Amino acid sequence: MKAVFARLRRLEERAANHEIGAQGPSWVEILWERQRRRAEAEGRPFKEPWVDPKLYENGKRPTWAEVLQSHQARRAAAKSQQSRESLTI
Repeated sequence: MKAVFARLRRLEERAANHEIGAQGPSWVEILWERQRRRAEAEGRPFKEPWVDPKLYENGKRPTWAEVLQSHQARRAAAKSQQSRESLTI
């Protein structure tokens, strides 16, 4: 996984401008907006996707590698909490 993270980081550094708002809405924001509008039109609730606030602390969009690392850390924390709860039961 470290090789994938490193490769993604290098590609993004070469090809992307990471400043928020510099290029308008991202394709992810556009897709989320479409999903939200469809859910509203069908009367279904739309759950906003969870965004790690630590990723946006520095005022830049996170790289794919940072997002993947954040998700891995969150899953590992949830898994360890779940195992601790199962031991107490």
